[in-house]
Amino acid sequence: MIEAPAQEAVRSPHTLLLNLPRPLAGCRQAAVNTLSGALHLVSPGEARALTAPEAVRAPRREWLEEGFFFPSPAAAAAYQQERRREFDEAYAQTPVQLLLVPTYACELACPYCYQRSFDASGLMSERQVELALDAPVGAGRERFVTLFGGEPLGAGPALRRVVRKILTASKERGLAVAVVTNGFRLEEWLADLQLARIKEIQVTLDGGPDQHDQRRRTRSGEPTFWRIVRGVDAALAAGYTVNLRAVVDRSNLAGLADLARIAGERGWLDQPAGRFKTQLGRNYELYDAYACPQELFGLEEMYAAYVDLAGRHPELRRFHQPSFYGLTEWLEQGEMLAPRFDACPAGKHEWGFDPSGHVYGCTATLGHPAHRLGRYDPAWEPGPQLARWQARRVETVAACADCPVAPACGAGCGALAHARQGSLSAPDCKPIAAVWEQGLRWHADRLEQKIKEAMKP
Repeated sequence: MIEAPAQEAVRSPHTLLLNLPRPLAGCRQAAVNTLSGALHLVSPGEARALTAPEAVRAPRREWLEEGFFFPSPAAAAAYQQERRREFDEAYAQTPVQLLLVPTYACELACPYCYQRSFDASGLMSERQVELALDAPVGAGRERFVTLFGGEPLGAGPALRRVVRKILTASKERGLAVAVVTNGFRLEEWLADLQLARIKEIQVTLDGGPDQHDQRRRTRSGEPTFWRIVRGVDAALAAGYTVNLRAVVDRSNLAGLADLARIAGERGWLDQPAGRFKTQLGRNYELYDAYACPQELFGLEEMYAAYVDLAGRHPELRRFHQPSFYGLTEWLEQGEMLAPRFDACPAGKHEWGFDPSGHVYGCTATLGHPAHRLGRYDPAWEPGPQLARWQARRVETVAACADCPVAPACGAGCGALAHARQGSLSAPDCKPIAAVWEQGLRWHADRLEQKIKEAMKP
């Protein structure tokens, strides 16, 4: 039990007040601390008491216990160090992902593909597969393989030979394989995928048939929606886990209602828990690739638009429930997500290998010459960039030092920070508070029910 301080207390710099969409049990705001993970609905009086200058003289005991205040600067520093230690211990157990790109070629011509200017003529050799899988990364930690591209499940016997090598060599090493595919040829690849232990298959559908086929046609102009749907049907029937991803912007978000309806009609939403998953991907400008930048959503805008859309189409709540940076988990489990002091996996628990023989740090940097971290072929040879990527975390990004949401944002994505500001030492700031407010709007009825249950005698 933390005793009330005899001297003036220290207010946590990581406390935010979020606006509720409507008053709930006399409360108009939620107080959240991004370092401790505490979240409480607060009345106007409590909000004033929490933020008033005089609160440091006699903070409430529960505010001390939950990290909104500390008895002294030393106690505040010790608490942050403890949370950092907990993060480091969990981070050290994070599985290591080996991203293998057998080819950058793809049959689709998506307008937002940041890889469309890459050389697609190369093909990973079977020797390179062995070198990548045996790269000296992630020693002592769980590892798994992700088939990435380009399009790994494409056409042609040469590509099939290399992919089959990745599948069999992964199984020999006890490594599960995740597959990231456009889904166009998924059905014809399912027999080959039996060569490995498949973790999941990620497939992209950008809304209903009309929205999807406007964006994700083949290079020859062939629509792809229903062929991909048949592939998802076949994958689920074969017992595979499918992770359905929708890449959204202003031009196609409304099509998610059609996609949710189709998913329900085809029984995808009735799969056993964990067998069928969904995620929203946001288009953003990376390497000047997007053809229609005026259609891009900001992160807060995307969540707000999705919450609005779900209000008009309730079936979307069954199709996809966002995490809202841990707010959903707070309602389900009673606590916010633990703070993360590093949101950039590059060269830490993500490593990419492509036909050029170079090593990269993540999906967003694969194939980009400016972000090569070294070589794996003909031999493992780390480059000078690797140390800079591995050093990137909240403590090494100066702009994060006084940021109240830094423990939730983790300095953001290194690739986006470099693309927008030209430096890995720059932050990729996320509108965490605004996203949480959208989450409170999404969960307003559930919050009210939770309050009513707590007030029952």
